[in-house]
Amino acid sequence: MIGVTLLRRFLARGGPATPSGRTPHVRATGLLVVLALALLATIALTAQAWIASRAQRRAAEEAVRDYARFAANNYAMDTQRALRQSALAIFSWLGGKSSRLEADSLFDIRVLQEAASEVRRCECMWDPDPLYFFRYVPSTNELITVGPHTPSPMERAVLRDSVRGDDPKTPLFAAPNVLRGAFYMMSFQDTLAGEQILLLTALHGVRGAPDAIYGFASSLSSFSPHTFGAIMSMPLLPPSLTKNVRNDSLFSVKVWDKNRLVYESRYAKDTLYGAYASLWGPGIKSRSIVQVSILPSMASRLLIGGMPETRAPLLLALCVLTCALLLSAYILTRRAQDLSAIRDDFTSSVSHELRTPLAEIMVYAEMLQLGRVHAPDERTHAVSVIVREARHLTHLIDNVLLFSRASREKPTAPPAHPLPLAPLVHELVRTFAPLARQHRISIREDLDESLAASISAPVLRHALLNLLDNAAKYAPPSSVITVSTVRHWEQVRIYVDDQGAGVPISERQRIWEPYVRLAREVSSSSTGSGIGLSVVRHLVERYKGRAWVEDAPDGGARFVIEVPGLSMSRLAEQDVGSYAEQSPAAHSGD
Repeated sequence: MIGVTLLRRFLARGGPATPSGRTPHVRATGLLVVLALALLATIALTAQAWIASRAQRRAAEEAVRDYARFAANNYAMDTQRALRQSALAIFSWLGGKSSRLEADSLFDIRVLQEAASEVRRCECMWDPDPLYFFRYVPSTNELITVGPHTPSPMERAVLRDSVRGDDPKTPLFAAPNVLRGAFYMMSFQDTLAGEQILLLTALHGVRGAPDAIYGFASSLSSFSPHTFGAIMSMPLLPPSLTKNVRNDSLFSVKVWDKNRLVYESRYAKDTLYGAYASLWGPGIKSRSIVQVSILPSMASRLLIGGMPETRAPLLLALCVLTCALLLSAYILTRRAQDLSAIRDDFTSSVSHELRTPLAEIMVYAEMLQLGRVHAPDERTHAVSVIVREARHLTHLIDNVLLFSRASREKPTAPPAHPLPLAPLVHELVRTFAPLARQHRISIREDLDESLAASISAPVLRHALLNLLDNAAKYAPPSSVITVSTVRHWEQVRIYVDDQGAGVPISERQRIWEPYVRLAREVSSSSTGSGIGLSVVRHLVERYKGRAWVEDAPDGGARFVIEVPGLSMSRLAEQDVGSYAEQSPAAHSGD
């Protein structure tokens, strides 16, 4: 949100102020519209690609979940098949091997107990461990149970209701959904042994014998781990899909009896690709379920081409990169427009500054040419004005040339002999005094005659002239500009103090940048190109010096130039020492 807010502020504001103080008119409305449309198109395409990728992945995940549902149903069917086969083995003891499942007498239910023991000894897939065996005679409503678990009255009532059928008036054998010779599996809830499973078969009585229903009750606790492991080894999916991968490496299987976990495979993990199936089939109300989950590492093996990878990070990165490129294009375009406006304003400012001295030179030169100046004093004044304005014009041209070469020049080695400061500064102040008097400004000197600076005289003269010209432009009339020099350790500082409004602290670094003028300078009648102070800093830094601005002691601004330097006394000592080293007498010891 912070980035969006900053972007809105950037787009809402105008371009940066030019030296003349005008905000450049943004002429990129068409470009902005094109970039905005490109941005919207990029976002739309990215969103469409992301939606398509997400839909493809969802379809693949749903296909894997379908495989999990198929495997869960197969596991439930194999469980039912194992239970039915073991039950058939037990019920086959009733009535011999009669294909009609008919009996001319009632069988003792202990026969089923013996059959269960024999089936247990044969090591079938399911090792039956029934809770109890029962026999129910519908004609007499007689219910007999035998086994380690004695059903409670509630269980007996539920058992009667279960084997009697949905409609008590309709005998079980006459029910339309009953096939003779088959056995039936029912389930009901019990708080003691969990969910009970009723497996029963009906024998039709002949020769005066009554019809009877035989069966036994069991629960999932009677399933040994060997039973579930044997079911786990059966193929739950077609081999063409699994590619001969074992089920325990492909699936995570859990079997639940209500809320109790009765079996779990080696990798008992819940994954995104899981499914549930009723353990006893959809026709039986049961809470015994099997949960089959396909392991994520194996999900890709079940799909042609593997699981589609999520494209969200890549699409998001591409969208962000595209947005950044479009924003960069917009910023660069705005910057190009700003630079164009700055160039136009700079050209206008420089032209105006050059026109002023040229106009004065032309006026006095034409007066001399036409012979309108007769008195010697007037002639001398005209010549002095021409020379002064020519020097001013030369200074302006030098400023532009130095500024154009600033980015290509490297630091300059200091001169072999330090430059005495006081004579150079005094000469420069005397030369600049006529220009200062035009602004009704006087210049005061406070110079230390003993200081010398390691800098070129033309460079220092040009830098000081820029500072004096800047102070004269923006200082109020009838004020005083003070030029002073002091020594600071191994450096020499030159101060140019004015009595103007000063420079705000927030603008003291910015004014040294090219084309920058303060708001009050823009609104004043003084002209300027905005490169004078930039040239000063560049010239001083070429000689390992510094330039900055601070508050003057008496108010106003103090511009400071600091360059390497020393006092004249130390310079004389160095010269004497150097001469002594070179003298033959010094070498001879005289």
